[in-house]
Amino acid sequence: MPSSDIGSSTIDISSDEDDEEDKAMKQVDMFDDQEPTKELMLTYKVKPSTKVQTCPCCDQVVKVYKRQINHEMCVCLRNLHMNSKEGQYIHIKDIRGLSGGGDFAKLTFWGLVEAEQNYDTGKRTSGMWCITQKGRDFVEGRIQVPKYALIYNSKFLEHEGELVSFKGRLGEGFNYQELMAS
Repeated sequence: MPSSDIGSSTIDISSDEDDEEDKAMKQVDMFDDQEPTKELMLTYKVKPSTKVQTCPCCDQVVKVYKRQINHEMCVCLRNLHMNSKEGQYIHIKDIRGLSGGGDFAKLTFWGLVEAEQNYDTGKRTSGMWCITQKGRDFVEGRIQVPKYALIYNSKFLEHEGELVSFKGRLGEGFNYQELMAS
């Protein structure tokens, strides 16, 4: 069966005339543990877009999400800043202001928080978080960050948009309709 090697991935390029057995293609991990950059996505003919697309390798529905820091994320970041010392990790359940969901973890896309490494194979994550120096500078108004983080398959692609302040973001809530429309 004809195939094309790109990096260490093999993509099926068989024709309709190949045997049914040859047509059976396993789902391919397109990125082989690499971060999905725009260039890598284009190599696999997945255009970085906020419109819903179908992956040419595995038929997975894919979309680049345009995420922004919202009010709830800022409240949690402020509470982590106020209740931890530099370099101190706090368990997520002890961070006041969390209303559930995974928005807090998305602050990693701006480098504002970091998760402690998980050594317990029985757990998905350690649940421990630390505000970074960049996060402290953002809360204290010393720096601004790009308004948007582009996310594909739960991986950070790049930042986009004007720079925003902590105070400016603190005043804006999460808008699900805006997220899905972007």
